[in-house]
Amino acid sequence: MERICAVIVTYNRPELLCRCVEHLLAQTYPLDILIYDNHSTKDTKGALAEKNLLCERVTYHYAEHNSGGAGGFHDGTKMAVEQGYDYVWLMDDDGYAVQDSTLERIMAARERIADELFILNSLVICDTESLRLSFSLDRSFDGRQITADAKDGLYCGAVNPFNGTLIPTTLIKQIGYTRREYFIYGDETEYTLRSKAAGAQLYTVVDSLYYHPAYVVATKRFFHKKIAISELPLWKTYCMARNSAHYAKQYLSLGWRVRKKAGLIISALYAKKKKWAKLRETLRGIRDGERGDFSRVLDLSK
Repeated sequence: MERICAVIVTYNRPELLCRCVEHLLAQTYPLDILIYDNHSTKDTKGALAEKNLLCERVTYHYAEHNSGGAGGFHDGTKMAVEQGYDYVWLMDDDGYAVQDSTLERIMAARERIADELFILNSLVICDTESLRLSFSLDRSFDGRQITADAKDGLYCGAVNPFNGTLIPTTLIKQIGYTRREYFIYGDETEYTLRSKAAGAQLYTVVDSLYYHPAYVVATKRFFHKKIAISELPLWKTYCMARNSAHYAKQYLSLGWRVRKKAGLIISALYAKKKKWAKLRETLRGIRDGERGDFSRVLDLSK
């Protein structure tokens, strides 16, 4: 049987992490668990120990500093690959596998595809009754419609990483790890685009359910299109713009790059708070991203 390691990146959310680990330990398909703690200031290890979750199958790694989600997935995945696992199953700490068979259903789907390079993802939902998606998939939040459109239980061409995202180590060894310099935002998108550029096929396994809280964001209509309005702090606004501009330049057409930049600028202009400061950070982010400049020291207090 192929060896699988679930890699969870966590920071200061011990209660949610414990829930995630409990659901992983209940999986019917055997797996090990690697928790990459991004230098939490809360007693995360103590919370795990209190619930008897630090068993033989669980490895807990406390990082020396916070490298953001991108750095956490980079280092955590690398640790799993170096330990000889065949697959990594990537996730944040605030989600969880809905069914005890969530992973088993992904592995059953693996048998139905002939591709050598691929990414398999659970259907990422925020409501188990309506199957409403936590994030849009091909511009849709309707999980029932996505399921209806699937063929042989697989929706081809789109995934919602890193939420119950299964990646073979053969692909990782070919294309490398997430870009740790992104720190936060866009690392999963860049990795998916890089995988596609290498010839990997993307599949959502529609009967494998993974819960993630709804991604709530305000929207505004601009020339008949919905634009997401950012109410992020300034440093996150900068990261979002920088990383988006960087991967857009690497992988997207000129038209998509223009639309991506326009969307970021419009989002800043519609912000309710610190509008002009967010516009400034957005423009700086776009400039640095297109230059591939990740040298700016982030001020996480702003």
